[in-house]
Amino acid sequence: MRQALLGNQLTHETITWFLESFEFSEEDTREIWDTFSGRSAVDLEGGGIAFTLRNPPVAMIRPQGHRTTALFSRYYVSAGRSLRRIETSHVIVATQDDLENFAYSPRDTVTSVESVVGGTFSGFHSSNPGYVGIELKLDRRLAKDEYSSLQYTTLHRATPDPCVNVRRAARKRIGNVDMRVIFEATAPRITWWCVWDDYSGPKPVRKTPVNLSPDREIHQFIPYMEEAVVGFQWEW
Repeated sequence: MRQALLGNQLTHETITWFLESFEFSEEDTREIWDTFSGRSAVDLEGGGIAFTLRNPPVAMIRPQGHRTTALFSRYYVSAGRSLRRIETSHVIVATQDDLENFAYSPRDTVTSVESVVGGTFSGFHSSNPGYVGIELKLDRRLAKDEYSSLQYTTLHRATPDPCVNVRRAARKRIGNVDMRVIFEATAPRITWWCVWDDYSGPKPVRKTPVNLSPDREIHQFIPYMEEAVVGFQWEW
């Protein structure tokens, strides 16, 4: 914060600490982030996406003791048109001392979790209907403001209906969000990048066509998201 006040440096982390220290209204918070990014907070053309949720976020299985500063997700859709696996990498920073667990609540199609780097899967927990709580024990306890990285893979059961979308929800601010869907055999006819106002609502509030690569992949990067749901939708 001292560097920001002296005019030497102003970062995403500095602004987040500032906003968390005072009771700003949602309108003021939105204006501060818009000024920092130099564009609208809901601009899909290179900007971040924030405050699109019309209902409260899904309840967390435990209080969140970290912020995510980078998130990379790779979704693999099988030849049978089902979501088969998700490979995820996080860069997190602790917002409290002695942080030893990482938890989140994905869809309840998850059958198992494979830890790769940074933590060990410690079990499933009850969550809201349609979701399951997942918890990983970090390889080391983090002090406040200390960074770490996590990599893990979730395996998913096939569903009766073909998969037609993947979504990533954010309650608090997540920086540097990179999403990619890999269609392993069958390519969809048309694909879109979407923003929803609900975790499971059928119709997106924003929908932009995206190109499918020759390798049957779709990809999108956004610099941040907060209190929003984003992802891809397609038709077979």
